[in-house]
Parts: sequence; structure tokens; C-alpha cells
Amino acid sequence: MTTTGVTASIPASLALVEAMAGSAKAKATAGMLGVDNWTSDHMSASFRLTAGQVALVVRNYLSFWKHETLPIPVADGFDEIALALSADAWSRTYRSQAIAVSISDRVRSRHGLIVVPDQKIKAGGIESRPFTRSLSSVSSIDRALETIAERYGSETAALVSLQLEYMPNDWFQERHKR
Repeated sequence: MTTTGVTASIPASLALVEAMAGSAKAKATAGMLGVDNWTSDHMSASFRLTAGQVALVVRNYLSFWKHETLPIPVADGFDEIALALSADAWSRTYRSQAIAVSISDRVRSRHGLIVVPDQKIKAGGIESRPFTRSLSSVSSIDRALETIAERYGSETAALVSLQLEYMPNDWFQERHKR
């Protein structure tokens, strides 16, 4: 199974779970991820780059002196889907690269995936909260977009959202109207 658009993989995967394991298992999995529904209503044609967005990509990319490497703290029990979605969002700003950091040499996700962080840090070395079970997988995209908007502006957050083919939550949309 393949999908277009990063966030299209979530409803497609839930549809696959439903086909293989039934509606109850799909609903339980959706609840765990923080997804309300997984219909096929996604319209990829709505997500097209404009000339202004292409210009923003060029500006962000060519402003290499403003590029950043951003640490994403991970600790045992982290949500691997939330981490992947957040790191992917930050990588699409054309201004930043996200790396996993931890006080441990190896970190085990909530589903048992062992991750070797890109960088080991000292305890208390980073202010940010590590990705743990407190945040649903899908809501991590909204949090990443909000933080991107605060750091690089609403235009860059909208560009990231477009690339992910993701429609942010209503609160984000209201706050960041163009």
C-alpha cells in the first residue's frame, strides 16, 4: 500500500487495519493515535504550490545563515509516530533540520523501537519536553506547525502544512489566517 502526502498514510493505514482486523480494532487504533475518522475524503488536488510559496522555499533555502539544527528530546516511552511527524514537519521548512537527542545512548519507544539518538546530551541540557505518551501522535503535527509559525512565521507553517497535505486544527487556522 502506498499513499501520497505524509498525513494520507494515517487514514490509509487505519482503513487497512479495519479491513484486516475489523472496525473495533481500527477505532481503538484511531483513538490511540488521536484520529477522529479515516475517510477517503482527502483531496490531494487541493494542495498545490503557488508562485509565492515557491518563492518562500527559495528564500528559506538560500538564507543559509539562518538555517538551524533543532534538537527533539526523546526519552523511554516516546511516541515514534509523533517524533517522525514532527521531524518531518521541521525538515520541510527549508530552514531547519531536526535531530533526536537524549541523555541515553539508546531509547526505547512505546512500541519497543530502539532509537540511537543523533546526539547525547547532559541531563537538564534541554528545556523542551521529550516526546512521551502525553501527546497524541497526530496532534504532534499541530504542535509542530504552531511552533514553526512562532519561529519562522505563518507563511512557512502554511508551506509545511501544504507539503504534508495536512489541514491544521481550527484553532491554528483561525490564529494564522493570511
